Amino acid sequence: MEDAVAMERAIELARAAAERGDEPYGSVIVVEGRIVSEGENSVATDLDPTAHAEITAIRRACRDLERTDLSGGTIYASGEPCWTCSAAIRGARLSRVVYAAPSLWATGGDTSDFPILRAEVAGLSPPPEVVSGVLEDQARALFADLGWTDSKDGRPQSE
Repeated sequence: MEDAVAMERAIELARAAAERGDEPYGSVIVVEGRIVSEGENSVATDLDPTAHAEITAIRRACRDLERTDLSGGTIYASGEPCWTCSAAIRGARLSRVVYAAPSLWATGGDTSDFPILRAEVAGLSPPPEVVSGVLEDQARALFADLGWTDSKDGRPQSE
C-alpha cells in the first residue's frame, strides 16, 4: 500500500475524531500491504488519557493479529507521535512510522529533545524507519480548519 493512500485514511480518521469532539488525530497500521487496524483519538469522549489514535490502533492490531510483535508493520499518523505513542510503537516493534505533520509541542517522538522514535535505547526494539511530511499540507489544513495553528509558524499542535 502506498504511503499516501494509508495517510489519507489516517487523516479521514482524524477528521472523524474532531467531528466527535476529540483531538484531530487518526492512525492506521499496515502489515503485508493491507490495513490491519485503525485508531482515532478518543481521549475526551472516552475520558481516557491513553486513548491516543496510535495506541488505539496498536491495541487493535495486537488483538486482531493475536500477537504483540508487529515487526514488519508500518504505522501512519496524522500528527507526529508523542512520547507516549512513540514508546508504544517501540514496544510493539513496528518497523516504520509515517506521519504527516510535525508536533508543535516539545513532546514529539521524532523532533523533540527526546526523540524516542530514533534513539538507541537498551531494552527497546531497534529504532523504526521514520518518514515525515506525507500529506503534510492536508493534515495542516485540518488543524487550521479547527483553529489549531501557532501564529509564529502555523504548525499544528500534536498529542
